[in-house]
Amino acid sequence: MTSGDFTITIDKTGFPLIQLKEWDFRIGLMPVSKYQFERFMCSGDKSASTFTDEWYRAYLQQNPRAPYDGGGDAPWKLFLTGVSKKEIGHFLSYLGKNHRLPTVQERGLLVDSADRIAAIHSSIMIEIGKRGCSDKVDYWFKKRLYPLIKQHGGLPEYVTANDELCCTGSPWNHKDFYENCWEPQAVRPLSTSLQKYMGFRVATSIG
Repeated sequence: MTSGDFTITIDKTGFPLIQLKEWDFRIGLMPVSKYQFERFMCSGDKSASTFTDEWYRAYLQQNPRAPYDGGGDAPWKLFLTGVSKKEIGHFLSYLGKNHRLPTVQERGLLVDSADRIAAIHSSIMIEIGKRGCSDKVDYWFKKRLYPLIKQHGGLPEYVTANDELCCTGSPWNHKDFYENCWEPQAVRPLSTSLQKYMGFRVATSIG
């Protein structure tokens, strides 16, 4: 679905990716949410077979889920955090062959375009509405829970650099971090202590 300056596509879980006209990639307008992962787990797809109810109950004990009406006072808990590279790989496999983690450069372009994307909010809502997305998509977008990349307005996220995983972003729940160390474009190596906070978003290449 296109609207001149941008194109919206919808993944298998019903959530949108955006491509601005000068980009050669698409990227999720939100980090992947727990709601999306639950749809994946219930899909019956072979790639979801390792994620049992027992696994998910244990996961939620470590990474509680926020209310789906907008996240209450902890909206970052709407989003999937703390999963491993292998677990992310199963989800990306379900979405399709071309789906992957964004590169540092791609997510940097999203950061640079945050104000531009905010300015076309009404057009994005129209495009999403045409696709009959989940009511969660519509509600969260009306609350402007995207693109979640400004200072203290998102998650630390997995990105790739030279085929290696690293971390970028500025956390919404900055009280859990040394907040002055988290600029939106800063890239840092991963650590065991960070993994429980790490989210991710989906990207695809064009052409």
